[in-house]
Amino acid sequence: METEAIKEKIEQTKIKLIPLFAITDEERSKLQTPLITRELDENDYPGVLFRAYSGYDGLRNMFYFPEEHMFESERIKVYGEPSSNIGYADIFREKEFVHFTASYLHHQINSDMRKAALTIQTEKKEPEGYYELRQLVAEYPNIILGNRSLDNPRDRSSCRTEFHLFIDHGPDFLPKLSKMSIDDVLNKGLIKPEEVA
Repeated sequence: METEAIKEKIEQTKIKLIPLFAITDEERSKLQTPLITRELDENDYPGVLFRAYSGYDGLRNMFYFPEEHMFESERIKVYGEPSSNIGYADIFREKEFVHFTASYLHHQINSDMRKAALTIQTEKKEPEGYYELRQLVAEYPNIILGNRSLDNPRDRSSCRTEFHLFIDHGPDFLPKLSKMSIDDVLNKGLIKPEEVA
């Protein structure tokens, strides 16, 4: 997929997700345009799986969708051989765009998530609950939109917490969840570290 097509897909996904997050016109006017990169410098994210996949960096407000040669070479570095569980085309699936665009919106509207991303940069330490809340909010729209299903054993296994919350709270919980602080989510027992996809 070409960079312009990726930009367009992110924009289309953002338009689809804004109502699910109940983002106000004021919040929408403050959304920053994200960067999109296809290649990383050798010093970017050394030894991190991010290099061998795709993703969204909340601190840099950057989407990463590697060129095919980067995808293959990084997977060999991370796994020691090309991984057969995912192909290059898989990083452009609808649910991947929903996941990363939801993460983008979450970081844009939740100052606590931006502070946590900055903490990772400055202190080289991830605040407890950051990863779990980030993943929870990123996958919740996939459940709402039907991109994840309880009928799929892999989805059921990898998104247990997300499905549990969705069953208990429904789709209207996403706006509240996306604006909660990490401490609030931990204190309410909505997540436990290392428990989400």
